[in-house]
Amino acid sequence: MNEELAELKNQEADNEKRKNITTPRANVKRCKVEDSLEDSEFAVMTDELLAEENEIFPESPMASQELIRSAIVKEYREKTVKLSPQGFALSEGSSRPVFPYIGDNGTTCMRNNVEPSSAIYDPLAPVDPIVLDKLMQHISRIPPKPPAPAKKRVVRSAAREGDFYSILILERPWPHNQYGWLFDDHISAYINVLIKRSMRDPTPFWTKRIAFIDPWFLKKWVDDYKQFKIKPNMMKFTGNGYENLVHGKLPCNFQTNLKWYEHVDHLYRCLPTGGNHWVAFHVDLKKVKVDCYDSIIGEVTTKSASKMLEEFKPITLMLPDILNQNIPANLRTPSRKKFAFRRMSKRYTPQNTQIGDCGVFAGINDKNIQGLRLKMAAEILDEGGNRAENN
Repeated sequence: MNEELAELKNQEADNEKRKNITTPRANVKRCKVEDSLEDSEFAVMTDELLAEENEIFPESPMASQELIRSAIVKEYREKTVKLSPQGFALSEGSSRPVFPYIGDNGTTCMRNNVEPSSAIYDPLAPVDPIVLDKLMQHISRIPPKPPAPAKKRVVRSAAREGDFYSILILERPWPHNQYGWLFDDHISAYINVLIKRSMRDPTPFWTKRIAFIDPWFLKKWVDDYKQFKIKPNMMKFTGNGYENLVHGKLPCNFQTNLKWYEHVDHLYRCLPTGGNHWVAFHVDLKKVKVDCYDSIIGEVTTKSASKMLEEFKPITLMLPDILNQNIPANLRTPSRKKFAFRRMSKRYTPQNTQIGDCGVFAGINDKNIQGLRLKMAAEILDEGGNRAENN
């Protein structure tokens, strides 16, 4: 009898707990994230908190306007932007090309009949011949790599200066296991290029109020999430790299000194997911949301959506505490509300037709990718070179 009463009480408690779980907001999807073996070591979380953590928010109703702008840019570029494997333009226009219906940011702000500023950053512009010559001169001075031992495969490493650039610029047939997959060093080096360019005046980007998250510190951030899940209240985000990041002190080589919220509203970076795939993301600090841009979405399932949501939890769940500890209350009211996560659909994210070049090359035409890789190598050297090698 006592056992039956105990069982009834347990059932009543479970029913009461379910009543307290908030219903999903309009158009918000909740995914069941499978528990991993590691999760068993973490603190027990309430059903309500878990449900809210596993929400994927819908795309903004305003995204249709962005789709129109993206289509205009895509159509223009497909007709006019053609690069050879050497990074040069294949067609010479009679005058400098003008992007139609694009305003002062060159890519997403549409103003009718306004010619972009000459300072606008155009990732598809041909390589500067002077910068390219500088790259070739630099490569020619690098000592040759010692031959591999007999019957041993040649192993390339981005930590070696010669390999760093050859992986980028040598054209290879696809598919091939030696095609030239990029290393973390390549992605990080080009993020550093963007950081340095964001410091120019006038800015080549759509606004001065942006920041690119330090490439190597993001790896620590993601790793720290394991500890954050155990005891979130014990994590300290001041007096360390997090405070430096928020205050524009990272990377140390070229500090912007732009503080989040005071000078910066938008954060950009790309995140490695699943061990071999990069996705881009945009954090809007004021709107408390994270948009994920994946150039190889594949089949959209609940399982695939939940996996991507889990990859971004270090960002969506840790950011509120990072901001609480580093942003003055007069600029931001302290809140532990998690950042909303949206995985942008294929309608708004250009898709690659093959499974390569998923990082900074998302949505680029396969015919001009080799020229862009060479241009990327030239720009990395021009802005300071391979930091992994220099450090």
